[in-house]
Amino acid sequence: MRTKFRRTNISFLTAVASTLCLLWSPQANTEQYFTVEKVLSSFFPDSERVGYEILETKKYATKLKSLLGYTPKMKRYVVFVAASGRRTDGYAVIDNQHGRYDPITFAVKMSADFKVRRVEVMVYRGPRGREIMNEGFLGQFIGKGINDPIRVNDDIDAITSATISSGSSAKAVKRAIALAKTLMTKTKAPKKAPSPARKVPPAPKKAATPSSLPTGI
Repeated sequence: MRTKFRRTNISFLTAVASTLCLLWSPQANTEQYFTVEKVLSSFFPDSERVGYEILETKKYATKLKSLLGYTPKMKRYVVFVAASGRRTDGYAVIDNQHGRYDPITFAVKMSADFKVRRVEVMVYRGPRGREIMNEGFLGQFIGKGINDPIRVNDDIDAITSATISSGSSAKAVKRAIALAKTLMTKTKAPKKAPSPARKVPPAPKKAATPSSLPTGI
């Protein structure tokens, strides 16, 4: 069954466009490996639909700081929610974390009980450090939950040639779990668009500029 993405609701369009903003990059040495649609389709191939919820950081600042030790810097985050019938299949968060050179865009898939099921690098910016994309490294995050340290030199082994990017990966994964768990344990169900459609709107053909993209995320 192909996952159905909801796109007719203007709020959903805004959520997706805001996520696409994370992928925009003018830097050299940039490689994009996934679009938003591709990564969500890959994460939830059997789900009937993918909805979303918006986490307003200020509203949950105290809880997030207690889980992470800091307050995430973005004003708001998108938590994608995959479902089939009344069953929640899982969650996904797409987010940037600064690496050695520039931000790295990560996508983290979680189960319905907020355990990591998969981690992908969507966009890597910089001349070195791509070793973090190796399955052996990313596989260390599988099964991790909010109560795990998820820290380099603790329960995550860094890649010698990419220690900073390794730490960035761990920080992004931990934050994704905290964002999803904080928001979804307080939310009954993801927002739904009036009618389903097959695809998330594609990114503009021409490179977007920061001023043309939604702000605050």
